[in-house]
Amino acid sequence: MQGPANIPILGNFHQLKPNSDQFFSQTQGASALWQRNGERICRFWLGPFIPFVLLYGAEEVEAILSSNKVLNKLFLYNFLSPWIGQGILISKPDKWRPRRKLLTPTFHYDILKDFVEVYNRHATTLMSKFDKLVGQGYNDIFHTISLCTLDIICESALGTNIDAQRTHTEYLDAVFGMKYLVHQRFMKPQFYLNILFDLFGEGFTQKKWLKILHEFTNNAIAKRKALIESSGGFEAYQKQERTYGRGRMAFLDLMLDMLEKGDLDREGLQEEVDTFTFEGHDTTSAAMNFFLHLMGTHPEIQAKVHEEIDFVVGETPREVTFEDIGRLKYLEACLKETLRLYPSVPLIARQATEEIKVCNYTLPVGTAVVINPSMVHRDPKYWPDPDVFNPERFIETELKHPYCYIPFSAGSRNCIGQRFAMMEEKCVIARILREFKVKSKVRNDQMRLSAELIIRPMFGNHILFERRSFGDYSQLL
Repeated sequence: MQGPANIPILGNFHQLKPNSDQFFSQTQGASALWQRNGERICRFWLGPFIPFVLLYGAEEVEAILSSNKVLNKLFLYNFLSPWIGQGILISKPDKWRPRRKLLTPTFHYDILKDFVEVYNRHATTLMSKFDKLVGQGYNDIFHTISLCTLDIICESALGTNIDAQRTHTEYLDAVFGMKYLVHQRFMKPQFYLNILFDLFGEGFTQKKWLKILHEFTNNAIAKRKALIESSGGFEAYQKQERTYGRGRMAFLDLMLDMLEKGDLDREGLQEEVDTFTFEGHDTTSAAMNFFLHLMGTHPEIQAKVHEEIDFVVGETPREVTFEDIGRLKYLEACLKETLRLYPSVPLIARQATEEIKVCNYTLPVGTAVVINPSMVHRDPKYWPDPDVFNPERFIETELKHPYCYIPFSAGSRNCIGQRFAMMEEKCVIARILREFKVKSKVRNDQMRLSAELIIRPMFGNHILFERRSFGDYSQLL
């Protein structure tokens, strides 16, 4: 199999770039370099015993993501386990299958539509921040949007408003601190063993962050459980909430009902609450940031989005409704095209527990299989002019291959929250572009990317805001 030359003991370890931006460029470069005979697959070694195979073509990816033999996540995902336990993100198939089946109804549209009010409320806070930036030139908004999405997921998952956009808390520090530690550990194989990480790495700091994170979710669970019990059980609590016009149930409420019925144990409840909180803000934040960047570099497309939002939402200022979200077809196409160019998750990884055939190769047991969505999405075989931002690709057009577009992964272990994410992104973006025009400081080719737990612009997302009014589709000056 094609790939870089390796040396004894180290394999290709000495060639890996430790910095997140260099590592991202290296994975992109490897995907572009090794495409012999149309094969989009290459191998490298992490030390003498761990073979890695990198995939970056739809056919190669399909062999893995459509298989029931390769459902185990790569061992590196276990660095998240101290925080999120063995929830559905990282659990092994025997635990993942029944848990996924149990939780899937939680993300039905009939339940998700009740969260639109949460999206709108926190979007209003975000817009007030952007309003202050009008006339202030270019500002880095990446972290600002991250705080909004953290507010949304915490209230949606836990029923708790942490007000991250206006109030700094220990929990906020712990969320961002823990994500940084996990990413750093990914990039430093000398700390893959827990004992080495605890003794010579950031083990002490991790314990500090974990204490804050778990105390926060434990307290939220205890308070919500006590509230439901004092109401006479889940059904009585739900009826009471509807009586007072508060029909929305947080994911925690729904899982507490599962706990009461014996479908989910207390440990599982904690795992999934922490998993939703971890997974549910960074990815949506990245998508919205890159969306606004692309709007700011394509004013003619931004004008079409403005026109659609005005047509759907109307002239009278109001919140975006569930029905509005479904009608914003062009905005959705722009979002999908954003995720094609900038999929939030830089790499998807599996561990082969059985032999698996990929094209003409048989991968042995133990092989680490790494998928590069960004390069899958730029394959000219399926995407003409792949580096061009063209939302028309997603207007009434079917994919040429079911695995040529995988921003939420694919197959049975795809992202359980993708409907929630798309609804949130469409709602928040519609609110922003209803009130503002945006312009980006840099062109697409000038933006340097960094691959951490998500893909992000290494030097931030610098956006200029200008107020707009209904019917104003002119380009930003």
